[in-house]
Amino acid sequence: MSGRETNLGVLGMGWERLQEILKQARIVPELTGLLEPEAELYLVGGTLRDWLLGRPATDFDFATPGDPTSLAQAYARRVGGHWFMLDPVRDQSRVVVRQDRGALTFDFAPFRAPDLEGDLRLRDFTVNALALRLYRDGRIGTLHDPLAGQSDLGEGSLRACSPGVFVDDPLRVLKGVRHAAAFGWQIEPPTAYLMREAASQLFMIAPERVRAEVAAIFSVPGLPSGINLLDHLGLLPNLFGPAGREDGTQEGRRGVTAIDGVLAAAGEAVVGLLSEEFEAGFSRVALLRLAAFVRGWHPHRVADPAERLRLGRRTSMVLRHLLQLSPARYPEVEALPALPRARALWADSCGGSVPDTLLFLATLAEAPPAVAFGRLLPALHDWLALQRNGRIPDLVDGHWLAEQFGLQGPAIGQAMAAVRQEEIAGRVRSLEEARHFLQRENTR
Repeated sequence: MSGRETNLGVLGMGWERLQEILKQARIVPELTGLLEPEAELYLVGGTLRDWLLGRPATDFDFATPGDPTSLAQAYARRVGGHWFMLDPVRDQSRVVVRQDRGALTFDFAPFRAPDLEGDLRLRDFTVNALALRLYRDGRIGTLHDPLAGQSDLGEGSLRACSPGVFVDDPLRVLKGVRHAAAFGWQIEPPTAYLMREAASQLFMIAPERVRAEVAAIFSVPGLPSGINLLDHLGLLPNLFGPAGREDGTQEGRRGVTAIDGVLAAAGEAVVGLLSEEFEAGFSRVALLRLAAFVRGWHPHRVADPAERLRLGRRTSMVLRHLLQLSPARYPEVEALPALPRARALWADSCGGSVPDTLLFLATLAEAPPAVAFGRLLPALHDWLALQRNGRIPDLVDGHWLAEQFGLQGPAIGQAMAAVRQEEIAGRVRSLEEARHFLQRENTR
């Protein structure tokens, strides 16, 4: 093979650590043991990049000369994983294995070219154009690096494998932004030029694929630098519609800084909440940061980011609510009585997904993030403790209202809402007081 082939034992780049990774992921011997004696199986791409960087690996990519579907299915059966087809035209499939510490994913695909080197040259960036052969007996072969990806890794440089990589798949432009933001890399100028040229072609990509990359970008710690890259490459209008203000990028970055400050201040108080996903790949953190940026970007009314990204129903609802949330709600918290149910009902009245609404509301206050969230935290704690199925139950039963006062339909809802407002004000604190209030109101 032409290009660079490096013996890992000579370089000593974590050989034992790689073997341990493969064993823990049950690649050796469970997957390799399924191979025929002369079969070729290569570990490729990001797994090797992350290993060389000393990062943990949870996603593993494999390439084979022919169709790997039967191998992937057999592996899923052996390790108790779930197999499904990603692309039947290209014979690409995935195995997901659930573990106590999260899921591992294993992607299988045939070569994109007649041989391994041709396959690597058709990949996106040189740092991902790496391959390592795995043998049936558990041995690990040589590291194939035809485009000097290791050198680019060492220099922190993101370089396209060829001039046509973004024409072949414009989504790679977003992937490049994600890599640069996540690892703090610099995009080499010729590659940046190619990315700018391909930015306008994002509309050709399925919105679901774009959504996944946007979710990943808004999840990385280096998001501010990622926003700068999105701006520099002309991607922001393509993703979110034209900005409604001249300083949209600056205000968007400011919003992200604010929500990051709130999340840092919240710390352990919301750690369980932050791990939740609204939909596949879109965590609560990513959605809050996206909302903070888009609110600052302030796209024209004709542009609906939720629609452009084809977000799911619940995710869209939350995003739209946060974009319309009034800063005037924040001062109300200081007037609340020190009553758990009153605070929980007020939080409920803020609408949307209450934890996200309160976290986001803290970014709209004039107070520093730690102070703002500290004032909202009791309301969040009380709401979490008292909510049932995402809502604080009413104190008064609707059937009682119907029997006692002959109320029907909307009138019952109005009476319950009036009781809730009295509770928020601290004037009603029990079922007995609620009934007295309703009797007074209905005898006037």
